[in-house]
Amino acid sequence: AVAFLAFVVGFALHSWTDSALSSDRSIAVETPVTAISPSYKSEISEHQSAALDEVAISQAPPAQFVDLHHQATVFDTLSLAFRIASESDLPDAEGYLRAALAMDDPLFQRNIADIFLERMSALDINKAISFTESLPAGRNKHQLTISVLATWARMDADGALAYLREITDIQLKRRAASVLLRDIGLPVAVKSVARGGVLGE
Repeated sequence: AVAFLAFVVGFALHSWTDSALSSDRSIAVETPVTAISPSYKSEISEHQSAALDEVAISQAPPAQFVDLHHQATVFDTLSLAFRIASESDLPDAEGYLRAALAMDDPLFQRNIADIFLERMSALDINKAISFTESLPAGRNKHQLTISVLATWARMDADGALAYLREITDIQLKRRAASVLLRDIGLPVAVKSVARGGVLGE
C-alpha cells in the first residue's frame, strides 16, 4: 500500500511538472512580436538616407569653378557656387570673383560674383572694400560696393555708415543707403542714421 501511494504521488508530480513546462513553452511561442509601425520605419529610413547623404558629400571631391558651367538649372548653379564659396579661402574667393566678373554672362557677373564677394566680405571686409574700389566705374562697381556695404553694416554698422558717408558718387551713395533702409536685419537706429545722415531725409 505504501509503495502504491508513493507511485501515485510521483506520477501526479510528474504530470504537473510536464504541464507547467508545456504551458511555459506555449507562452513563449505565442507571445506576439511588436511590429514596427510604418511611420517609425519611414523615420528610420529618412535618418539612414540623411546619414548616407552626409557621407557621400564628405567623400565627394572638391567642386571646381569650371563645374558651374555644367549644371542643369540656375538653382543647381547657384547652389554649387555657394558650396565652392564656403570651401574657399580669401585668395581663392577673390580669384573666383574675378573669373565670374570676366564671364560674358549676367548670371556670373551678378549672382555668382556676388556670392564670392560675400565670402570675401566674411573673411576680410577691408579686402572686399579694396577690391570694389579697384573696379572701373560702372554698374558692377555699384552693385558690388552696395553688396559689401550691406554685409559690413550687419557686422559693424558704425564702420559701414562712416564709409558710406565718404562715398563721393552721389548716385551710389543714395542707392546704397536705400538698400540699407530695406534690410530687415539692421536695427532701426542704423536705418535712422542712414536716412538722416546720408539721404538727408
